[in-house]
Amino acid sequence: MPVPAFSLGEGGQTPLYMRLPKRGFNNVNRRNVEPVNVAAIERAIAEKKLDAAKINRETLAKAGVVRGKALIKILATGEVKSKLVIDADLASAAAIAAIEKAGGKINLPKVEKEAA
Repeated sequence: MPVPAFSLGEGGQTPLYMRLPKRGFNNVNRRNVEPVNVAAIERAIAEKKLDAAKINRETLAKAGVVRGKALIKILATGEVKSKLVIDADLASAAAIAAIEKAGGKINLPKVEKEAA
C-alpha cells in the first residue's frame, strides 16, 4: 500500500495549537484606575494620617490609602465631614457634589477632547 507524500495531522501526537497555553484578551488601551472612597479619606483624617487641606497622590500613598502608580478615582461611598481639598485624576459626579456640599474642592486635570 502506498504511503501518502504528506500528512494532515501530527501522527497521533497532540497538535501544537492544543499544547500551547491559552491566554486571555489583553486590552492595550486599558487604564488602571484605583478607586478611593471618601470614607477611607475621612478615616485617614480621623487617624491623623492626612491633612484635609492638602490631599494628593503622595499624601494618600503615605497614609496607606492607595498603592501603586494607577490613576486615582474618588468615589462617593461614605460621608464627607471635613472640608477637603483633593488633587485626583478622576472623580464621580456624586463625589464632586458631596465634597463641594461640605465646602471642599476637588481639582481634576483638564481633558482636551479630540476633534472628530
